[in-house]
Amino acid sequence: KITKQIKQFARTYPQVQVIVTCRTQSQESRFERFDYVEVADFNEAQVRAFAEHWFKAVVRDESAGLAKAREFLEQLFLEENKPIRELAITPILLSLTCLVFHQTEKFYSKRSKLYQEGLELLLEKWDKSREIERDEIYRDLSVERKLELLSYLAVKKFEQEQYVLFEQEELEQYIAEFLDTGQRDSRAVLKAIESQHGLLIKRSQTVWSFSHLTFQEYLVAKWFYIQKDFQGIVEKITNYHWREVFLLIGGMLPNADCVLKLMKQQTDALLQGDEKLQRLLTWINRKAESVEVSYPRSAVRAFYFENELDGAYAITGLALIRSLTLIPNLAPYLANYRWKLDSFINEFFGFNLTVKLNFSFLPKLIFDAAMEQDLQHLKDLLPDTSGSNREEFERWWQIHGSIWIEDLKRVIIQHNNYHCHCAGLQFSEQQRELLRLYHQANSLLVECLGSNYMVSSEVKQKLQETLLLPIAEIEKRQQENVD
Repeated sequence: KITKQIKQFARTYPQVQVIVTCRTQSQESRFERFDYVEVADFNEAQVRAFAEHWFKAVVRDESAGLAKAREFLEQLFLEENKPIRELAITPILLSLTCLVFHQTEKFYSKRSKLYQEGLELLLEKWDKSREIERDEIYRDLSVERKLELLSYLAVKKFEQEQYVLFEQEELEQYIAEFLDTGQRDSRAVLKAIESQHGLLIKRSQTVWSFSHLTFQEYLVAKWFYIQKDFQGIVEKITNYHWREVFLLIGGMLPNADCVLKLMKQQTDALLQGDEKLQRLLTWINRKAESVEVSYPRSAVRAFYFENELDGAYAITGLALIRSLTLIPNLAPYLANYRWKLDSFINEFFGFNLTVKLNFSFLPKLIFDAAMEQDLQHLKDLLPDTSGSNREEFERWWQIHGSIWIEDLKRVIIQHNNYHCHCAGLQFSEQQRELLRLYHQANSLLVECLGSNYMVSSEVKQKLQETLLLPIAEIEKRQQENVD
C-alpha cells in the first residue's frame, strides 16, 4: 500500500524530490524514474573517525576520550578481532561495539555474543543512568526476563507477513499475554520499555517498532534458541527475511549439527514430491559426474543448476558456487578454463576471439561430425580476416558479432546437452517458483556452513557432498553408509 502511494505521489508531483530508504534485502518494488543508490559501508578511516567522536562524546573529556578510542581501535584492528571488524562497517553495530568495549573492555568474535552483551548493557546501564521512575511490574523483571519478553514480542511480529511495525493495541496484547496481566499494566510496561532503553520506539501515534531490525532479528533467534524449537525455525528457510536469524542462531549453539541437518532435510523436501524436478536433479548430477575436474561435485552441480535458473530469475552467474566456501580458490581454474576455450575457438576459427560464454565447468567437447558441420557453417559466415581485410572484419564484427556469439553458444549447448530442455524437461511457473525457493534455501545452507557455526567435520562433509542431489541418490548414499 505504501509503495502504491509513493508512486502515485511521485506521478502527481513530479518536481517534488522524493527519497525512499530501506534495507537492501527489504527492497521488493521498483520505482519508475527513481535513481537507485546504495549507502556504502564505512571504510577504515570512517571507522576510526566515528570511534573517536563516539568516545569523546561518551567520556566527556577530549583527551581521555581520544585515549580510549586509540585503545579501542588498537584492539579492533587485531587479526583475531576480524569478525567484529567486519560488523563495524555499519554505524549501528559500530556504536554497539563501542558501547560493549567501553563497559567491559572486551571484544567478542561472535555476533550473537556481541548482541547479547550490548542488549544486556542497554537493559542494565542506560535506565540507571537516566534515573527514570519505573513501574513495579517492569522493575521487578530480571534482565533475563526482560530479554525473554522482548524476544516474545520480536517473534510474534516476525512470523507475520508484515514483520516490522506493531499497532499499539497489538503490542499491548502481546505484553499482556507474556506477563499474564491486564491492558493497563501492559501499557505501563510498554512506556517503561520506551523510556528506559529505547529498544521499542513509537513511529507514529499508534505504531511501534524495534529501534533497529538488527535487534529484532537477534531477539527472534534468541527466542528459538531458548525454546529449542529448531524444527520451527527450519520451516522458515524459504522466507528470505529470516536469513539473518538463521546466521545468528548458529552462533549461539555450542553444536549446530542438529539445526544444519534439519535445514538440509527441509531444503531437500521442497522438491521431493515433484517427479519432473527430481528428474532435473538427476540430470544435473549425471552431467556433473561426466566432468573431469578436481573440484567438489557439489560445485559442479551448482553450476548446472544455476545455469538453468539464470534466464528465468536473472540470478547472478555462479552465485551459489561462489558462496560454496568449501572451494579454496575457484578463480585460477576458471581462468585456465577461459584460456582453453579461447584456444579452441582461435584454433577452429582462425582468429583471436574472447568469447564470454556462461559456462564454468566445460567438459571435453563432444566434437562429432554434426557439431563440426554446424561450426563450419558459423565459420563460413565470417569474412576474410587476413591482411588488409582486417578493417572490414572489424566493421562486420561490430554489427554481427553479438548474434554470431549467441549462435556459437547455441551450437555448444545443443551438442553437449548443457540445458535440461535438451533432456525434454519443461517447467510450469509453479515449478519454477519451487526451484527458486530451493536455490534460495541451498544458498542459505551453504552460507551457514561457511559461517562461524560450531559444526562437526563429519556432518559438514556429508552436507556438502549431498548438496543439490535428487532424493533417490541421497537415500542410496545413506544406505551405502549403513551397509
